[in-house]
Amino acid sequence: MKHLLYSLFFILYSLITLSSCYDDKTTAATGDISLITIDTTSVLAVYNIGQLETLTISPKLTQTMPGKSLTCTWEIGDSIIVGNTLTYTGHKLGSYRCRLVVQNEDGRAFRPFVINVNTIYEEGVAVLAVDDASGATSLAFMLRQTDTTKPDYFYDYDCYAANNVGEEALTVCGTDILQCNGNLMMACAGDGANGGAIFYIDEKTFVLENVVKAPEYPDFHPVRVGVPGNAYTGTSFPVICENGKIYYFSASDGGLTPSSRYPNEYEKRCLLNSYSGGYYDLYMWDKTMGDLCAVLYSYGPYYCSTAFHCEMQKVDGRYALTGDNYFEGCTYCGMVLAEVPSGSKSEPQLLVLAQKGILLHRVLLHCDWWVTDNKLADNGGLTSVSIRPFYVIDKDAPMLATQLDGSVLFAEGNAVRKWIFNSAQMVHDAEAIATVGSADARITSMAFAPDHLTTYVAFYEPNESGLNGHVWQIDTQTGSVIARHDNICHRPVKIIYKKK
Repeated sequence: MKHLLYSLFFILYSLITLSSCYDDKTTAATGDISLITIDTTSVLAVYNIGQLETLTISPKLTQTMPGKSLTCTWEIGDSIIVGNTLTYTGHKLGSYRCRLVVQNEDGRAFRPFVINVNTIYEEGVAVLAVDDASGATSLAFMLRQTDTTKPDYFYDYDCYAANNVGEEALTVCGTDILQCNGNLMMACAGDGANGGAIFYIDEKTFVLENVVKAPEYPDFHPVRVGVPGNAYTGTSFPVICENGKIYYFSASDGGLTPSSRYPNEYEKRCLLNSYSGGYYDLYMWDKTMGDLCAVLYSYGPYYCSTAFHCEMQKVDGRYALTGDNYFEGCTYCGMVLAEVPSGSKSEPQLLVLAQKGILLHRVLLHCDWWVTDNKLADNGGLTSVSIRPFYVIDKDAPMLATQLDGSVLFAEGNAVRKWIFNSAQMVHDAEAIATVGSADARITSMAFAPDHLTTYVAFYEPNESGLNGHVWQIDTQTGSVIARHDNICHRPVKIIYKKK
């Protein structure tokens, strides 16, 4: 029994000795050795940093025999860095197992730790901007803080350029940005010397994934990309160009081709309503037909008639509608999708403004009208809302609508006006609930936060040089200013709320 206890004691002692964090290089007890100690408060077990953030670690070291030379080696994943202080920049997302090895002439001491490189572009506001002096396109991003005690802030660099060193720069004259299936898509119109392009970047890293160009099509200068957020493989979507013409675009493989399906000229605005399961509605205004055009889950285009959704057909070399044009004799004044806040069970509605004679009409359509074949009269029909047609919303002005309180927010110079579209309020009575910047400031884009309680207003100051772009946050209902982010980019072109 004594022999058994002695054996167990010897094994336990051996295991304890082997598990030590100190490596003794001496082979004989010919003198004292200098034992190294790493202060664990100076090298933590776990570090969390954002992508492109730089981590600095300065370990506190002691040894039992001061004066002996110490060497620090940092093992970061597959990389090895030698130096007393670690300076590490997280270029690539991921979790990295690391180890500090401190060595003197007598042996080594170890301190394992982990570095987590997290995305700094998780959720927030993305702004596509253009430098009017050079036409250069850039991308700004504001981190939305989940900790309400910390302020939201914009990064002080071009987020595309910073994450794509050595890669192709964004084409000049950016026009559109949207979030789709793990990517941000950015359209750039180009200019006389540069053809248009569509860039894909990873939505979490902002690293370039793909570029779609079409030098064989000189008129490909995209201004609006009609790709829904849940775009699926094998389907092509319309891209509206500067000349009002449309190209087919496949979001999955980047294929691009002229469209015979959309032979007309269209306003440079499109509205998207995405459903779960890949279903979506897309709305455009056909300038040639003078009618509302809809694409339903890649079917269509369908047009707005008094009794049903009619189609376009070619008769004697000319295109015509199979039914009557609901907007016959109307002048298009704008349209907007009345969105619903995140988590709401309501359905978006489509609001179209059209002038006919001396009246400005409001047409409010439920999106399911297109598929149920109900008559427009079931949706309220053509409703007059103003007798002052000289005061209409600029059809190209930034415009948002929410069903939170039934309002339309539209920009007029540096003012945000609010019109209650589902009431009897006249458009000319729309109140300016907020003004931004100076009297010369011009609002270029707006976006809702997911709950619609906050609106992000992007504008620029034409009399400022350099970074003359600004983004202010206002209360959607009252217009009161919540936060100001000044001089954070060049002239904003399009602002979106980027979701996780």
